[in-house]
Amino acid sequence: MRRRVVKEFDKTIYAIDIMLYAIMGIVGYMLLQFSSMSNLDTEQYIIGIFFIFGFISLLAYFLNRRQGDYEFLFFGAINIIVAVFIKLNAAHNDLNYIVSVSLLFYSLAYFLNKIIHVCKLVKEKNLNSIPKISISVLVVVLTLVTMVTVYTKFEVAIMIYGYYFMGFALLSLIEVLLILLFNGKTFRKKLIDMLNYDDVKPVKKTTEVKKIKPVQGKRIKKITPVKEEKVVVEEKPKKKAKTKKKV
Repeated sequence: MRRRVVKEFDKTIYAIDIMLYAIMGIVGYMLLQFSSMSNLDTEQYIIGIFFIFGFISLLAYFLNRRQGDYEFLFFGAINIIVAVFIKLNAAHNDLNYIVSVSLLFYSLAYFLNKIIHVCKLVKEKNLNSIPKISISVLVVVLTLVTMVTVYTKFEVAIMIYGYYFMGFALLSLIEVLLILLFNGKTFRKKLIDMLNYDDVKPVKKTTEVKKIKPVQGKRIKKITPVKEEKVVVEEKPKKKAKTKKKV
């Protein structure tokens, strides 16, 4: 059986991912605190939360761009689309139905986004595909359960959303921690041997600075001093003019 190649992992790129999911968890906890307040405008809170998550996801994408990785870009777009959908249908009589449908779209779009990203990782023989697909299935199940609960108990929707986003953030953080674990030295080696992969470390390119030799232009010629030769001209003696003899 032919062994497949696995590229080395860079752990520093996941710092912003952890920050994003931590913010989502904090927002979920804040929603639980707000749920005890009376006369809350539920749909406005939900719309605002999805817009916030959309903005944060787009910010995370542009701060930590990875070549060929558009997961956060699409995730931010999904949040914004859901917020706009609820906003346009906020005047609908059956608001719990609108929110539930938006959650259904949210779960399907989220799973599709993850599947596209995971398929790309599988083609690249990347170990990150294993935790990503596992956590994605759990997040979709959580979203579907939340959708049914919101539809039946819309009066406590803020509290349900609080628990939902806390669970979403916790599962996403577990995904990042599993990726870091899978790419640890000992665990990575065992996993690569079990999957019959080859681990290839990237070769660092070193650039040598070559000394530039001074080159004289073709038009510039070396001027050598010419010795001046003194030319001595011998003067011939002048002939005396002949004088006529007087008779």
